Amino acid sequence: AVSQGHFEPYKTMHPRWEHWEDFMDDINQSSPFGMNRGYQSSTAWQWMITEQALFKNAIEGMAIAGSLSFLVLLFCTGNIILASYAVFVIASIVISVLGVVSALGWEFNMTVSIAVVILIGFSVDYAIHICHAYVESKQLTRQQKTQESLKRMAISIFGGSL
Repeated sequence: AVSQGHFEPYKTMHPRWEHWEDFMDDINQSSPFGMNRGYQSSTAWQWMITEQALFKNAIEGMAIAGSLSFLVLLFCTGNIILASYAVFVIASIVISVLGVVSALGWEFNMTVSIAVVILIGFSVDYAIHICHAYVESKQLTRQQKTQESLKRMAISIFGGSL
């Protein structure tokens, strides 16, 4: 028996899995009929597959959240430009934070996957509050509406981000 690290990153585990699969293929090919159906198993491989699914689902979740937030913002504000800006800001926040995670050398694991979902939620929340304040502003020009919405919401959003 060989001990495997159960919570090692996918990029570390996958080559090991491939090595064991190749080893078992060689054993099975050289074994007589009826004894050539051996396989290798480890709970570490289950975690490897789980981590791969978490990554895939996080990417899909970001795409779905971005699309839905655009539709909700478009419906609530009635302004395609405002909705587009908000989604751009949401995407910028998510990409910036994921860039920092990568720069710090963190592996994409269950904790990061959950944090990404929370990050998207906060990003959408912040953008919606600013957009709502902008739409509800009684000011006449875009600049005045922007200034008023930032004055009204910036301190709350900043406090929430801490």
